[in-house]
Amino acid sequence: MGTKRKERTDETPDPISLSYPDPEFFDFDECRDRSLFEVDQIWALYDDLDGMPRFYARIRHIYENQDFKVGFTWLEHDPSNAAEMAWSRQQLPVACGSFRRGKAEVSQDPLMFSHIISWEKGKKKNGYDIYPKEGEVWAVYKGWDIAWSSDPDDDRTFEYEIVEVLSDFVAGSGINVIPLVKVEGFVSLFVRAKDKAPYRILSSEILRFSHRVPFHRMTGAERDGVPQGSFELDTASLPINMEDAFPSVPLECGTTKTGISPKSSTNDAGVGPAAVKEIERVRRKEFDHSQLATTFHCSDEYPAPEFCNVDDGKLINRIQPGQIWALYSEIDKFPKYFGWIHKVNSVDRLVELKWLEVRPRREEEKRWNRKGLPIGCGTFEVIDECETFDSTDAFSHLVNARLRGRKHQYEILPSVGEIWAMYKNWRPCWNLFDFENCEFDVVEICERSGAGTKVSLLTKVDGNRAVFMPDKKEKVVTILEDEYLRFSHQIPAFQLTDQKGGVLRGYWELDLASLPEALFNNSC
Repeated sequence: MGTKRKERTDETPDPISLSYPDPEFFDFDECRDRSLFEVDQIWALYDDLDGMPRFYARIRHIYENQDFKVGFTWLEHDPSNAAEMAWSRQQLPVACGSFRRGKAEVSQDPLMFSHIISWEKGKKKNGYDIYPKEGEVWAVYKGWDIAWSSDPDDDRTFEYEIVEVLSDFVAGSGINVIPLVKVEGFVSLFVRAKDKAPYRILSSEILRFSHRVPFHRMTGAERDGVPQGSFELDTASLPINMEDAFPSVPLECGTTKTGISPKSSTNDAGVGPAAVKEIERVRRKEFDHSQLATTFHCSDEYPAPEFCNVDDGKLINRIQPGQIWALYSEIDKFPKYFGWIHKVNSVDRLVELKWLEVRPRREEEKRWNRKGLPIGCGTFEVIDECETFDSTDAFSHLVNARLRGRKHQYEILPSVGEIWAMYKNWRPCWNLFDFENCEFDVVEICERSGAGTKVSLLTKVDGNRAVFMPDKKEKVVTILEDEYLRFSHQIPAFQLTDQKGGVLRGYWELDLASLPEALFNNSC
């Protein structure tokens, strides 16, 4: 059995411990490990009403040399209209909307904290906007009515429905959700309800959301009977009387698969449970890049090139201070990280670099960045954090970067003559699961102008492992500037001349380490 603590109040001078059943498959305590706490994060804390994680606090200090001691500032609901004001006045629970800073406090009790919250800067100074995000799981109140504020009931008990969020919040429109149901025979396994349709919760009904529920997505291989793509929910964020609150239904009778085929066991951020700590760093853009890059990429995994050796281009004597290089990402193993070379020690074969972090400009880029999806082109800024590499295995290629007006800001965009991978069937509302299961096109950059970037599709040459030529059946396509997220990453390429007696002249041999595996045949 796990334990959490309801937050202390004036009426409860000592915190109250509540017990809950342990989940069967995933250890959600990894998501609230003490090592994850950092300054400026916002965490959800268990409330003093029914123990659900709907209080918010921003971490302002981590006490060193302490087992666990943090200073934080409570976030208080900042009503935006008369209905919300009446709701807050009656001290009814609020988990979505605008918040402002409240009083400061110090805690040595890690059991108060549930999970890290994603948020956006509010319109007011020291304001924070917190709304459900696409792909999250939330509890919503059954029978919710805004009129509860005019009929306060100190003994009111809340009942919940669990929903998967299908879209981000849009002011004036709302949020699309779909109900989840509990699967019979499991402690806290949920899937989409077969007999219930998606529905919209309007902006005026945003207080219907009770709290976010951390989850872990299942592959189906955990044990017999586990539905692929189902959600194991954190029992600490569910009512203690779970069997009564969520009657179980047999899988074949009342439920359906989610329609998602994850590559591996994943948590709510879409990565394996062994990388729980890393995904939180993904969301804050604070990776240990060097460790991840070298861990997730190994050139020996790929067959040798037929004609040109890409490794010749990244010998240490070719890496110079002031250059910007692309490095392999641990998320999909493609070269989507960028580093500014600070120092090179050729004798000891050490390269010291400073990382570039994306600076999203458009709203879609900001949404993509919030979800932890890697951005392969756009505006980036050099940060002070340095990493030292004792080999060039994590390096992919020298980047054509243009210095912007601000110091240490660079623009990295597809350049004429370069070869890039582009996402097939890309849409602005992509989420992590679309990203994981996407397909690619390979294109040559033909022209760049104020109207966008013109690209021509390349197709693989039969009989060669990674040689591509222009696809004469396809027309040149213009990618508009606000669609640049379609560009996944640059692929190092070599234009062939006399190979095979000149029959491949003008074609491109692509770097296998940067080429999606589905686009080459290892048996050639």
